[in-house]
Amino acid sequence: MLRKSGDSINLSDMYFVRNAYMLKGHQYVLRQGASRFTEGGSNHDPIFSMPIYGMMPESAYQGFTVGDSTYNHSKMYPELLDSVKAWADASQQRGAAWKKVFPLSWTNTWAPNPPPSLIRDKPTPRKVSWRLRASGRKITSISPPFPMPRSTKPFILEIPANHLNGQFYNLPLDEYMAVIDHALDSGFTLALDTDAIEPGFSGEEGVAMLAEDPANAKSIVRKILPERKDISQAYRQEEFENFRTVDDHNMHIIGKVKDQQGKVYLKVKNSWGRKPAGMAICT
Repeated sequence: MLRKSGDSINLSDMYFVRNAYMLKGHQYVLRQGASRFTEGGSNHDPIFSMPIYGMMPESAYQGFTVGDSTYNHSKMYPELLDSVKAWADASQQRGAAWKKVFPLSWTNTWAPNPPPSLIRDKPTPRKVSWRLRASGRKITSISPPFPMPRSTKPFILEIPANHLNGQFYNLPLDEYMAVIDHALDSGFTLALDTDAIEPGFSGEEGVAMLAEDPANAKSIVRKILPERKDISQAYRQEEFENFRTVDDHNMHIIGKVKDQQGKVYLKVKNSWGRKPAGMAICT
């Protein structure tokens, strides 16, 4: 929206959270508990929810219940999970009332109903629609083997957070990195699904890189040390299949930076507050 129109809009975070739980809840009940209902999700969750629920500006929907000024997901999630577990238990034969209970009950305990229409602050106030026809290419460079001769067919990425079965284009590693470079050079930014518990990832230092010597996994984020050079397609695949590399955090690639030796890093916005405000991930 900002890139195409120059209109900078602060979208409501909690509206997307609310809708993600709605979609996850429906999946969980219909699959009788054999689906993922957890905190977190994939970068494409808002893209899936926008055509169904639209969007909200922060000014119109903060998602607080009466008397609250902060969010407490540690209390919210267990209650939501208990609710969907009860409805997903086919042996209880509770019927299809969950279709009404979800939007009217358990979400409203923590994320109230949004307003039916919105007014934008313009010289002449006008009603606007907050639905968005969104499209974007989702890419990865991991399982399964690449279709030949090129990876032109999407597949469902087998990760726990992909509860909506979103499809990705699977690219060879060098082509995957080339797409990232091309997007940034063309003025676009990218959503990044990553592993924030990988050795060498430090939110406090704002650096993520792999040390050549595993003993330097923590110190490499604070000083220049030899880094691992053999990050190949086969290595990434092995780390993915043995669960040493997992998906547990989403961030936002916004550009590139260089260190004092000319080494290139991806400049990444994080969501962990100012410690520091972003990340530099070695390419």
